[in-house]
Amino acid sequence: MDVRVRVNEGQQQRLVEKLNAMQEQQYLFPGTMQRYVFEDDDDPSNVTISLIWKDTEMPDESVIQQELSDFKQELADVLDWNTAQYRTEYSTISDEEGHYSYVR
Repeated sequence: MDVRVRVNEGQQQRLVEKLNAMQEQQYLFPGTMQRYVFEDDDDPSNVTISLIWKDTEMPDESVIQQELSDFKQELADVLDWNTAQYRTEYSTISDEEGHYSYVR
């Protein structure tokens, strides 16, 4: 899942501070194997939050939505969630032996 959202004006540094503080085990989104926040090269006032789940550990949608709701509340003062654009992608990847897996 990718979420593209605008940073509130003048809040980029505060966003970084909050994200660094959150690395202390808050909002890990159960089952995710990777979590990233990317700053847009063309427009640094936009960030993309990327959450990648293992297909074998994907929680119910209600769990994901509750975690996302809590995460959004924690960052409500630095991100304009009214501008959020959500995208879910599914990927096919191959292992070192050339076998493909469907990854959600």
